[in-house]
Amino acid sequence: MILNKVAIVASMLALTAVAHADPIGGEKRGWGYVGVGQGDSYRVLIDTRTTIFEMTGDGDGDIDCYAFDGNGNEVAHDIRRYDGCRLVVSPNEVSMYRFVFINNGGDISEFRSHIY
Repeated sequence: MILNKVAIVASMLALTAVAHADPIGGEKRGWGYVGVGQGDSYRVLIDTRTTIFEMTGDGDGDIDCYAFDGNGNEVAHDIRRYDGCRLVVSPNEVSMYRFVFINNGGDISEFRSHIY
């Protein structure tokens, strides 16, 4: 049953939306389940304002996160052994960013995400 939920949530997350990630109009929140060794990504159009990506797990995993700019360059990462992450990016120009998360823990993890 849990594996079916993982597949459904992964499918839903694959339908990423373009949004303006500023606190006024583009704040994004999500939740779901991610299996061991699996992950997903969010693509977000952001401007020159500082944008924060936060991911919180259910406490028994190890979620690692990465941010890539519009050219595919890694601009931030949080790979602490912790069931969550926090990335801060401050672009010089309007660009499409990709925020990636991976569950490197030993169990399926329920997560909540927030981009603001």
